[in-house]
Order: sequence, then C-alpha cells, then structure tokens
Amino acid sequence: MNQYPHINSLLNELASVLEASQLNCNQIPNERAYQSRLPFFHDTMFFEQWLEFVFLPKMRELVASGQAPNPMTLLPALQVRMTQRPELSVLMPVVQKFDEIASC
Repeated sequence: MNQYPHINSLLNELASVLEASQLNCNQIPNERAYQSRLPFFHDTMFFEQWLEFVFLPKMRELVASGQAPNPMTLLPALQVRMTQRPELSVLMPVVQKFDEIASC
C-alpha cells in the first residue's frame, strides 16, 4: 500500500507538466549520460531529462517501496537552469510543492 499518496500525486503532476509543456523527451538518454557524477547530471542531461529519466523513476520506486524521500531541494537547480532556458519556468510550481513536502 502506498503510504505517500501526496508525493505520488506530485510525481504524477510533474510528469503531466513535462508532457503538457512538451518538455518531455521522446528518446531515453544513452547509458553514458547516466554515469555523470555531477548533481542533476548537469554535464550529461538537460534538467527536464534528469527529472523525467532519473528523478521520476527513482522517486516512484522509493514511494512504491514505502520509503520517504530524503530531504532535498530541486528549486535552486531549476532556477539556475531557467536563467538560460526561461521555458522551464512552467515546472516551478510543482517543483516548489515537491521541495516543500520533501524538506520535512
């Protein structure tokens, strides 16, 4: 049983926003992209790719196994990326909500 329906709901919302804003990717990044050692795979993926192919699956796995995510903040990383890509601003409301929940 899912003990974290609020987190699961936000993950679904994030996936929907990525799709609705056409920020989702049709192609899975190559294996090398996943080998990055930098936060948010900054050197190998766009932020929205990291959300779609790393963050969402990992968080869904945690929630499905009944584990709460560790406290984290995604908003500062998004804000940095938005300086060069303002179209990412559509992600801000849901990322902000996730940060509020995940920082508890």
